[in-house]
Amino acid sequence: MKLRIVTWNMAWWSHKAKVSEAWDYLFDELQADVALLTEMGDPDQSKCPFPYAKWQQIGMGRLYWGSGIVSRYPLTDCYLPSSVGALMTAKLSIEGITPVSLISMYGLQDKATNSYVANLHRYLSDLMPILQGQGRRVIIGGDWNADLQLDGRNGNTTNANRLFFERLADFGLTDCLAPWVQYPVQTHRHISNTEYPWQLDHIYATQAIAKAVVSGRVVDTPEVREISDHNPIEIVVDV
Repeated sequence: MKLRIVTWNMAWWSHKAKVSEAWDYLFDELQADVALLTEMGDPDQSKCPFPYAKWQQIGMGRLYWGSGIVSRYPLTDCYLPSSVGALMTAKLSIEGITPVSLISMYGLQDKATNSYVANLHRYLSDLMPILQGQGRRVIIGGDWNADLQLDGRNGNTTNANRLFFERLADFGLTDCLAPWVQYPVQTHRHISNTEYPWQLDHIYATQAIAKAVVSGRVVDTPEVREISDHNPIEIVVDV
């Protein structure tokens, strides 16, 4: 059985008028079976077409969006860390297939340090009950606001981003997109420089799942550019 898995920042806060089009594109055009979503609005209020959805508001000030997971297949509860709204977890339960733990993770800026990576490290620590253990099957994706290109750029003299990605590797997580694209591949069009190839969005998995990925791509179309400032990442996994 092949599953089409997408991770996408839906940019709800800046593209609210386009949310119905975004759902239609994800469900009908991309035909996603599962999507790990960030900057996503309440699925009950935005007419999400997927029969299964889990979402939490990020819960800070006027941030009426959060991270979520939607699916054509049943989702059951999974360990949910304390980082409400920046993380959403669920277990994908399909008859005859070993369950897969799903994580949607958003790189929220830490106000004290003005850093995204600081929070990402906290999230990985929160996720240890899912990321550790024998026989685990995990897919984690989202807009992490992390990119190796950020080290050494704009006065940044640290290796903070590299250390974060090395920590993912220490958990046995593998970049599912890397074999299918030439790095860097643009997933975000920043308002100050829309052509610079920021790759802020990522999808990783435990090794057995990563080895079962049969295709991967970043979707950059005129339709996508109208409904979000991020490009979806799509992988197909033979589960």
